Amino acid sequence: MIVTSNWPDNLDLVIQYTLERKLMPYPEPRFEVDASRQFPNWLAGQQISLAVTTYQAGKLFLIGLQPDGRLSIFERTFSRCMGLWSDGQTLWLSTLFQ
Repeated sequence: MIVTSNWPDNLDLVIQYTLERKLMPYPEPRFEVDASRQFPNWLAGQQISLAVTTYQAGKLFLIGLQPDGRLSIFERTFSRCMGLWSDGQTLWLSTLFQ
């Protein structure tokens, strides 16, 4: 999944979610996040955090900054997470079991 928005041209955020087969009988979920060097500075300048959902992988990612300015990623799994909405105080997530 590549997250895009109306960001300046020099900012990129890529979240990759893959299933890797190792010696275990079931695939082990794994995700990687790559962001441009300017992305944390852009988040700080805009004073925002991001919430992103993935329908196919069933993930909710909360992306923000740690107190020292480094990127912080929080990830949770939900069955068929689809809609995401916020009123400024509460974050609402639509899933298979609402």
